[in-house]
Amino acid sequence: MAKNKGYKIKRYNKIYRRNRSSNMGPMGFIVIIAVVLILLFVGWSIYDPVYNFLTGKIETPQISSSSSTPDESTSEGDTQGDTNGDNQDDTQDTSSEDEDVQQAENSKAALISFDIASDTAKLSEYITQIKEQGYNSAVVEIKDVDGQVLYKTENQTITSLNTVSSSAFDLQAVCKALSDEDITPIVKIQTFRDNAAASAMKDAAVRYKPDTSYLWADDAPANGGKYWLNPNSEKAQEYIFAIIDDAVSMGAEKVILDTVQFPEGYSLDLCDFGDMESKQAVIENFIAAAQQKAQAKNPEAEVYFEINVNGSYMEDNDQYGVSPFKIAAQNVVLDFADTSFKYGDINISDFNTDTAQRVSSALGEINKISAERTKTMLLLPEEGISSAELDSVIESVAGQNAQSTEIFTQSQS
Repeated sequence: MAKNKGYKIKRYNKIYRRNRSSNMGPMGFIVIIAVVLILLFVGWSIYDPVYNFLTGKIETPQISSSSSTPDESTSEGDTQGDTNGDNQDDTQDTSSEDEDVQQAENSKAALISFDIASDTAKLSEYITQIKEQGYNSAVVEIKDVDGQVLYKTENQTITSLNTVSSSAFDLQAVCKALSDEDITPIVKIQTFRDNAAASAMKDAAVRYKPDTSYLWADDAPANGGKYWLNPNSEKAQEYIFAIIDDAVSMGAEKVILDTVQFPEGYSLDLCDFGDMESKQAVIENFIAAAQQKAQAKNPEAEVYFEINVNGSYMEDNDQYGVSPFKIAAQNVVLDFADTSFKYGDINISDFNTDTAQRVSSALGEINKISAERTKTMLLLPEEGISSAELDSVIESVAGQNAQSTEIFTQSQS
């Protein structure tokens, strides 16, 4: 049997490196040309984006509002709302300022007597009258110069002294009746000129020295001498704070503090007030604390320190330790209503002629020595001042005062 030959396998080690072009046919040329054309087309299509990317000119795509997600739309709306809200707030603030100026220019404060405040029918009729006459504020006194508390209260700090009038009126009802008619309720308090509380609270009264067992009086009893609360007494101050607390809680928007001072009268050198830094410091600290007490009840409440405009007050004096115009108080009432102003060549003995010029001159002198204020309220008597003169006062004051100034004409009820 013949033996079969085995198969010999020839290996082409260079099979993958041979040059095929040498044997390429027509079909190969067609394929190459097609590939080149495709590459040229693709290259031309992507040239601009690639070029912009390499040169940094590529733009970020903008998303239209219609394609925003609900969250994005809400967020954008909120942002726009906030922005618009801020603009509206700015506009409202500006409008508010304009309104404040207008109110200051047209403020008229009527005085509500104890008799009217105590009678609901009279009060209603009176409010109707003053509103028709253009009054937008009303002042009611709630503690008088004798120290009698004129409104009803259940505050034990006050009732324990038996200083409340037996015919006291309902202050909360008065304030509500005024507010309901857009009339600002203002209360006035006689502070340390207080014979009633000093008599009942002897440890808070001014005493004689060197024998402090006796209460000091501003005149002889036969002449109607009165006791005073000691401005340096913490107990006396707390008593006044209790009244302020009541007033603001019952609806008063502004509180005027009169007789925030040390006593006046005879034998002032025999007054004993205890240890203190200075009269000025005692008064300033009291006014600041009173403002804090009021704003603790109502952040919008304002406390005013009243000064009777008197030429003698241009100099330092015993009642304040300095000129009262130098007392640092945020809000001040300059009361022209009951006093005359004589200082240098300035003499305001009445308001029948040249009112604006004389008030402006007085303010000019006062402002030279005054402490910095936030608000100043001028209290002028209504009688004897024409509308034209009042406008002149307003214009004059606005020209020389950077602070907020309210001008009230005051009518006796």
